[in-house]
Amino acid sequence: IPASVIRFENNPFSGCTELKLDCRSPYYIEEEGVIYNRFRTSIIGCLNGSRIDCLTVPESVTQIGRNAFWNCKGIRRIILTKNIDRIGYNPFAGCENLLIENGGNPNFCVGNGIVFDLAHTHLLCATDRAIGAYYHVPDGVTHINRGAFSGCKSLGEIDFGGVTYIDKSSFTNCMGLTELYIPDAVTYIG
Repeated sequence: IPASVIRFENNPFSGCTELKLDCRSPYYIEEEGVIYNRFRTSIIGCLNGSRIDCLTVPESVTQIGRNAFWNCKGIRRIILTKNIDRIGYNPFAGCENLLIENGGNPNFCVGNGIVFDLAHTHLLCATDRAIGAYYHVPDGVTHINRGAFSGCKSLGEIDFGGVTYIDKSSFTNCMGLTELYIPDAVTYIG
């Protein structure tokens, strides 16, 4: 990447499993395949070929961008550190081997590898490893965020519980789903 590049959109190298990056732009930093903005406050993307057993997000990071880890199958664990206050949609879509953990972050709840908002009313994102073949949405969750289950290809059945709002792309590439029962409480499907 030449020094002249001043902007990357979200996860620009998605699907490039063999790519090695030589980033000479002063606006971005690449470490172990993870691309940060120059201030290391935002994760822009991750190279799909990255093999990271455990990524503890640097404490300087406040935002994980949308689609940031799209299809990164080589990452096993990500620890959300205390300063992250924004997570874009679809951040871990297709990360079938990934488990997400909370490393003292007061802004999100992480239960069994699934990320919820602090009030535990919005299911923000999940991975195939965390979900498995059957998932019961916990009581109190009313909103499934955009792309929340995207890439959970083992998911075959889901119990929506008290969900009333299902945002768009929530089940993209959920190849194991063959039938859904949408309860009467649901008022919106994106």
